[in-house]
Amino acid sequence: MPIRPRLSRPISRTAEDLDRIRALITRCDSDILNPDQRAFLRLNMDFLYELTAMTGNQPLREISERLYFQVARVVLKMMPQLGLVEEFTAFRREMEEVLAAAEIGDWESIGHIRRAHISMSFRRMMRHVGEATGLDSAK
Repeated sequence: MPIRPRLSRPISRTAEDLDRIRALITRCDSDILNPDQRAFLRLNMDFLYELTAMTGNQPLREISERLYFQVARVVLKMMPQLGLVEEFTAFRREMEEVLAAAEIGDWESIGHIRRAHISMSFRRMMRHVGEATGLDSAK
């Protein structure tokens, strides 16, 4: 019998928790009208904190936060090259999809949604890098 690590179960979300995610979506709707890179990063960070609150695995929480802050520095430097409206729109979609999964308690889907959106975000960044350098790095 293989040895499997014991993983902490996701922490159930309350109606108030889900309302905070809805409030972030509303904030995104407001921010997109006058896109600002700092507002985007604050919104993204606030959403990260809501997501990390869903896991009972403390080491995973800490690693997620460290990785977020490392990546956020790179994104901050790239922000002038990125299309802020496109980023706000994609991020809003991600928050809506995570909310829909959280509302029905589908924690596994939240992980898949996050991976898909991280991948798409990386692809968009590479596309912009390719446009800036004249290289087609999105292939």
